Amino acid sequence: MIYDEGEAGKILKEAIKDEGESIDYLDMYASIITSAKQDYQNVRETILMTPGVGPIAVRIYDRYRQRLEASNAVDFDDLLYFTVDIFSRNEYVRRKWQSKFGYLLIDEYQDTNGIQLTLTELLAQTMPVVAVGDFMQSIYGFRGGRVENIKKYISIFSPDIIKLEKNYRSKRGILKLANMIVDRSANNWEDLLLKLWTDHSEYGKVEFQQFPSNDIEVSDVADKVIRFHNDGYSYDDFAILVRSRYLMRGFEETFLRCGIPCELVGATGFYQRAEIRDMVSYLRFLLNPADRAAFERIINRPKRGFGDKAVAAIKAAYKSGSWVDALNTTKLGAKAFAEVQRFIGLVQKHEPNVDGKPFETLMALLEELKYQEFLEKVCKDDWDDRWNNVSELANMLYTAQTAG
Repeated sequence: MIYDEGEAGKILKEAIKDEGESIDYLDMYASIITSAKQDYQNVRETILMTPGVGPIAVRIYDRYRQRLEASNAVDFDDLLYFTVDIFSRNEYVRRKWQSKFGYLLIDEYQDTNGIQLTLTELLAQTMPVVAVGDFMQSIYGFRGGRVENIKKYISIFSPDIIKLEKNYRSKRGILKLANMIVDRSANNWEDLLLKLWTDHSEYGKVEFQQFPSNDIEVSDVADKVIRFHNDGYSYDDFAILVRSRYLMRGFEETFLRCGIPCELVGATGFYQRAEIRDMVSYLRFLLNPADRAAFERIINRPKRGFGDKAVAAIKAAYKSGSWVDALNTTKLGAKAFAEVQRFIGLVQKHEPNVDGKPFETLMALLEELKYQEFLEKVCKDDWDDRWNNVSELANMLYTAQTAG
């Protein structure tokens, strides 16, 4: 099972608490672990060499790994870390995977990290490799992206360099401004600098404005939209691009207040929606009863009448293996015990079918959990949208299942 950032963070937080450390250091420990994995370094050794942290940090990491292993889970960084580790240590496995591909194509190379460069070297031993990247478009340095990997790639592979300089979208005025900005910030990248050009005959107007606050900027944009709409443009003619999602809220509130119809695109990732996480967690738990994150998500959702003490007792009873075993051995009151038996019955009923028939399993769970009624009760304002999301998940499972 692959834990996302939130699920992995929750387990790391528990490991920190177990060692009596303050959770104020959660981000620091998460950053150290992630950085070590992204550079393909020994995590424990990296922690010991990190200034300002001591042996307690190693113990926290060990607890974190033990909890992941107990759940048969890995975090997102482990996907590459374990892959590179296997390829580096096992020539047979590496050659087996190398034989599956004739070419290696890599996009957005300016945002690759250390371990991705190592993986590229391992795979490219037996096949041609092509990378696409632009040093001026590097935006993920805060996540470990290393723009200097472009120069390392050139040094390692001595590739032919093809510059894609013709632009098919923008007009001449925009490209002229872009070239001026890039020229002044190229630093040591002059040999890879692009000179953008276009066949567009129109020059195009570029307008630059700076605002003292987000609220003022949003109000100015709303005024412009209203003005153009009054001049005959349709609201469908406008689109607003934002770099960060938190900016969407201001636009949404202002547009609603001004009577401007709008639709948010990409405000919340599909698999990050609560209703999707609920049902995916049920399916995950049926596949892997040791999945701690999935268990904690579903044990009381929809509500089963478990209080905090009952949930804490179940967690305390868990040793390893299946959480169903912990449920069976936890001493609970009569009401909680009855709910536990119903939950175990649900798991035992659907566990045999989930791998081969995930669509039918999901549909049966939705009915038995009365999940639509649950959404109507707790999400009065948008339950129908959430139910539509669940329906889309069902469609996706049906398509995947029938495709084999």
